[in-house]
Amino acid sequence: MKDFFICRGCLSYKKKETPRQRTCSICKKIVKKRLCEKNRKRMNQRKGKTYIEIFGKKGAEKLLKNKKISLNKIISCEDCGEKIIRSGTSQFLCKICSKKRDSIAKKNYIKNNREKCKDFKRNRRAKEHNIIHDFSSKEWLNKLGQTNGICPECNKFIGVENLELDHIHPVSKAENGRVYTIDDVQPLCKSCNARKGGRIKK
Repeated sequence: MKDFFICRGCLSYKKKETPRQRTCSICKKIVKKRLCEKNRKRMNQRKGKTYIEIFGKKGAEKLLKNKKISLNKIISCEDCGEKIIRSGTSQFLCKICSKKRDSIAKKNYIKNNREKCKDFKRNRRAKEHNIIHDFSSKEWLNKLGQTNGICPECNKFIGVENLELDHIHPVSKAENGRVYTIDDVQPLCKSCNARKGGRIKK
């Protein structure tokens, strides 16, 4: 009887995999997902806030005792030179300049990693519509290379970078769990893709 246990989550009777196991493998994954969502919400709430705004004055002072950093010290912003009161441990910019730097860094990342960003958007859309993309980014890049930058619909030269991924059977009309292989997608230019919309071509 010692080799078995009752799962705390689903209350089912299961065999022990480890000596101190209290939840089954399925319930463990569910608990992990919930914790990840809670942490994400917490981090999103703390974004752009100072130590004092998050923990209060007393909490911030306790945290910074070991680091030996004084919070309310007057410093000058590195970009614009404006004098500001320090409210974070590694603060060297004012709020306006830090936002500007973030936006520039974001734009540069999108420029240098265009295909990665497109792949991320496609995967997010696939998750929303409960569909599966059963092809790698290498397969898609090979298919793009075969076009030589010419749209197969209007036969105009646009360039490989400007061709978009189009689902031959529209995502909006796909049933849950539909699998899309490399043969179920095609590269089209932006105007042809928008013109096609959610129609199924016969």
